[in-house]
Amino acid sequence: MSPRTVTRHVLIALGIAALMAASTLTVSADTLISTNGQVGPNHLKDTAGHPGARCWYVEGGGSGEEVLDSIRVKPPVVFARDTTAMRDKQKIRFKAIIQRRDGAGAWVQYSTSSTTAFAWDDQKASLPAIDMNVVSHYGWKFRARVEITFYTKMGGVWNQTGQVVREVDWYHKVFLSMDYGNDIEDVPNYCKDYDLNN
Repeated sequence: MSPRTVTRHVLIALGIAALMAASTLTVSADTLISTNGQVGPNHLKDTAGHPGARCWYVEGGGSGEEVLDSIRVKPPVVFARDTTAMRDKQKIRFKAIIQRRDGAGAWVQYSTSSTTAFAWDDQKASLPAIDMNVVSHYGWKFRARVEITFYTKMGGVWNQTGQVVREVDWYHKVFLSMDYGNDIEDVPNYCKDYDLNN
């Protein structure tokens, strides 16, 4: 083969390798809303392929309507701050915040629920997902935010030392029906309270 042919084959091989590498990358898709104080490493497991929340729909009206019934918010991945040569520990609060929007109006807080666990600088907090019921209203949209609060023990008392708020960008929509067929898909930005499956 000529040098030019060899060069062309090498460039093609490198291009294919780059495409394959890019296709295996997982990019966190959550949106950082705010951060203050001193916080440890944290992120949401929220991508187009693995959404950060699940929206569960039930049948309503008997004509294929899909009515939003509950939202499950996945826990964040959170580690304590690494501040000493020892194994550092912090208390973590995970608060799920559901917001709703009526038509083109502003997003307003709808409900919250929280849980706590401990995290270390080498071990993430063992936090459960949080399930929250919603009451459907035609025209509403729902989205989730995650508030992560860090507490540090000082003089025997756990004091808040930092906080992060992140917004879920991807939602796993689930509607199961023997009469109208299943409707399962990953959707961006929010869950509609009401949809049609026909």
